[in-house]
Amino acid sequence: MPNHRLPTALALLLSAALTPALAAAPDKPYTVAIWASVEIGTEGTVTASEIKKASDYPAPFLAAVEKRIAALRIEPPTDAGAPATLRSGLLLSYTVTPSATGGSVSLDSMNLSPLPVREQFAPYPRELSGPEDWKGKLTVSCLVGVDGMCGTIEVVSDNGVLPEPARRFARDSLQKWKFEPQRLNGKPVEARFSTVLDMTVEKTEIKDFRDARRL
Repeated sequence: MPNHRLPTALALLLSAALTPALAAAPDKPYTVAIWASVEIGTEGTVTASEIKKASDYPAPFLAAVEKRIAALRIEPPTDAGAPATLRSGLLLSYTVTPSATGGSVSLDSMNLSPLPVREQFAPYPRELSGPEDWKGKLTVSCLVGVDGMCGTIEVVSDNGVLPEPARRFARDSLQKWKFEPQRLNGKPVEARFSTVLDMTVEKTEIKDFRDARRL
């Protein structure tokens, strides 16, 4: 999906609303991840939507996000070969590049996924808490069942090295999460979920790309 750039002023609004600390380094890009709940009709268009934690974001940015969601088109879902409705989570990932005089907000991706309703993290592994210990980003994925819980969890490192404490941390964390499963014609169905955990920071702070205030 091509990047979609929003008006320059939104970068400043978003920076002020979400990350005041960026004022000292306004040129540093960062990621904002927005979750929404959407209902998709038998023609593959959005019939209803709700942005989660909407109060965290400035009104102009919310309006732009709502416009993007309303324009979403997918291949019509089917159930037993017939057109069906789909209720799902929708993850929108933006890159914000602020600057002293302006900036940009780019939509990087939009992905349908089971909607997280509870996010908990395991204790950060002591073996990786030192400044010289392994750092990296982990892609963690699982098949979310109709009960809203993860099945088998897969963990992949961005640098090809995956220490056991990092793998265990990612697995134990995702096992604690709870999801609203996707619903096809109102019936819960299994679906894949994937997220990225950033373990490149020092000490015990974890960056989660789905919580923009922790980036």
